[in-house]
Amino acid sequence: MKQISRISVEKALHHNKENLVDIMARFVTSTELIAKIDDQWQQIHLLRSNETKDTKKFWSEVLKFKDAQGVARFQELATFAITLLVLPHSNADMKRLFSSMNIIKNKQRNRMKLTLLKSILKIRCGMQLMGKCCNNYEIPLNLIKQIGTKESYHSDKDNSKAENENAD
Repeated sequence: MKQISRISVEKALHHNKENLVDIMARFVTSTELIAKIDDQWQQIHLLRSNETKDTKKFWSEVLKFKDAQGVARFQELATFAITLLVLPHSNADMKRLFSSMNIIKNKQRNRMKLTLLKSILKIRCGMQLMGKCCNNYEIPLNLIKQIGTKESYHSDKDNSKAENENAD
């Protein structure tokens, strides 16, 4: 992450800047493309940009920039920089999801099917996004009325049959 800070707007617009070749070697396989991006990196400080504070906005502006001939002079560099900016900073969310999955599907519930596991995880994540838990969630009245009726037990097969009948 420290190396990715090299593409910040302040460092990009500085005349004497660090080389990006070592970072590019991890993400770009073509030596020609690495050379092209490096050339663009060495010339990026010549670009007069309106955005000099926000790195994301800067690279978005660079990606849209075209010279007088209508050529996107910094397209490869901007695409590379944006690719670096969208990299996940951590895998904590995925670890939490797998942890929840392991809590739900434990040794006692090892025969649980994937559809039920997905449904439970979706409910948990949805409740978490709403800032609620099972203790303070109020079930909508229309769902309470469906309890014990055939309407509450629609399967995916029933839904796909209904969709196919509606399509005809």
